[in-house]
Amino acid sequence: MSLNINWIAVEAMDRDAILDRLGFEIVGDISSELLSKFSCAITSKGWIVVVGRGASLRIDATLAALPPELQALGCELSDVVMWARVRAMKGGKQLWAVEHNGEKTPRDLIQGDPPPQVAEFKRRLEMEQAAEDEAVDHLFDLPNDVSESVCGYRGGEGSGLEWIALRHRKGGGSRDRAPSLLTAMKSALLPDLSDRGWAFDPELAISEVGGIYRDLSGISQTIWVGYSDVTRSNILVRFSAYETATPKSGFRVYGLAKPAPTPSFWSRLISGRRQQPRATVLFRGLSPGGLRAPASTRAGRRAGSATWYRP
Repeated sequence: MSLNINWIAVEAMDRDAILDRLGFEIVGDISSELLSKFSCAITSKGWIVVVGRGASLRIDATLAALPPELQALGCELSDVVMWARVRAMKGGKQLWAVEHNGEKTPRDLIQGDPPPQVAEFKRRLEMEQAAEDEAVDHLFDLPNDVSESVCGYRGGEGSGLEWIALRHRKGGGSRDRAPSLLTAMKSALLPDLSDRGWAFDPELAISEVGGIYRDLSGISQTIWVGYSDVTRSNILVRFSAYETATPKSGFRVYGLAKPAPTPSFWSRLISGRRQQPRATVLFRGLSPGGLRAPASTRAGRRAGSATWYRP
């Protein structure tokens, strides 16, 4: 799948003040920046990142709206035409820029006085390019490498960050935000999982592989949660289980679970039965020999249980 994305990153402390200045309001929580037209997160380096999926962010206008005393990055990336650019701006002036265009010569353009790691990144990518037999454009990664090293965000690879969906603020002030889905999951779901023997990696988000894990009778299990509450709450849980002693050859089961659609009012009325919240569990199991394990296997039932996240 192609990636067409742009983003700005600003070194600032007050996220809400920045979003207000840019004319955005918060809509809800999402587990990936690609789940909303506009999104925002704070990186491990403390930078505020605002992303436009489909290059929907007006980079120049957005940078111009920032306080002049703040340094910011403006970044654009499209792997359709193999073009990427990162610019550092402050007070309306460009400090430096790193650009790659796979369809022009020279393909790489460096302006101003960029961070010293840019030269190192470029040398490494050139070495990878020289060793490549296939027509792979390694230098396309240069602007993204620079963005990641400066602000902590790499375009299209925002797993591990806690994202919020944004929309342009309409007249009449910002709306009252509904209770946070992510906060609700952390306060209700995670303690329940802890009681069931699950542990949590403090360095990983719940949407990352390995963020939630446990070992049960020699079976290593991990689950990770995709979520969005932009228009309605939506939770998608992926899971896997494998033999702890032989993680590569002893793979047992993997897959996903998601809430089943809620029947309409008329369906419930006609059936005369109260519909209980439920989840649909979809998974594929692999035995050590590489054969599919049926859904009725003990390992499949244990790893595929989704009862803990039913609404």
